[in-house]
Amino acid sequence: MNRKIVLIGLLFVLFVIQACSLPAGNSSQAVTETLAETALPLSTTETPMPPTMTMEPSQTTEASLTSSVTAATTPCNWAEFVSDVNYPDDSVIIAGSQFVKTWSLKNVGTCAWTSSYSVIFVSGDQMGAAASTQLTTGGVSPGGIINVSVSFTAPQEAGTYLSYFKLADGSNTPFGIGANAANAFWVQIVSEESGSSGSQVQVPSVNFSRTLKVTSPSMTGDDVEKVQNRLADLGYTPGIADGVYGAKTANAVKAFQSDEGLTADGVVGSQTWAELFN
Repeated sequence: MNRKIVLIGLLFVLFVIQACSLPAGNSSQAVTETLAETALPLSTTETPMPPTMTMEPSQTTEASLTSSVTAATTPCNWAEFVSDVNYPDDSVIIAGSQFVKTWSLKNVGTCAWTSSYSVIFVSGDQMGAAASTQLTTGGVSPGGIINVSVSFTAPQEAGTYLSYFKLADGSNTPFGIGANAANAFWVQIVSEESGSSGSQVQVPSVNFSRTLKVTSPSMTGDDVEKVQNRLADLGYTPGIADGVYGAKTANAVKAFQSDEGLTADGVVGSQTWAELFN
């Protein structure tokens, strides 16, 4: 009996010693802390919303809009005055003399000018000019420049004369220069009787730096065109003053040379240059 009491006492003492060796604090708190340590952490960051997508116009769309605006604002047929190649305003011409006026024009429209296009008289003093003259035997693409020529005869009566022209497409629809291709280009000359005030036909300055002749490919340039215009002024027929030295121009030169007592070889050398523009 006494042995049992002793064992129970020892067990009680051991229990008390064990209890004292445990960490202080509430057991439920320890359990809670343990659970907190083992639980998965909760995220405090909100889930980001996907960014709003902005639709940008594609290059194709932009190009389409640009081309639509361009097509709407630029006329199909539209010319721009570049310069008077010869006979600027108030050039003095001997009454009754024939002359060929040439303008330099640029195609600033969206359509090419073809052989069906023409130069047309629209108003003013016609001075013997044709109502319609073929613009070109080839073509002038948008951005291209062409020299446009029309033949005239200075009126017999002295005075100032002004003649207006436009271009026309293959359907005979006229168009010109300036805003909306609505304006005409013109030639203005002063016709005077021969010998009055010592007046003479005005001749443009010419570059005499090279000899002109038929070659393959053909020689081209402003000097060729000026020779063609001068031959036409003097009554010869070099064809259209297109700045290309071809067979027609050479034949006109031969005819001129023959009439002037020069060697009729169709070559514009220094002597022929001098005779043409003296």
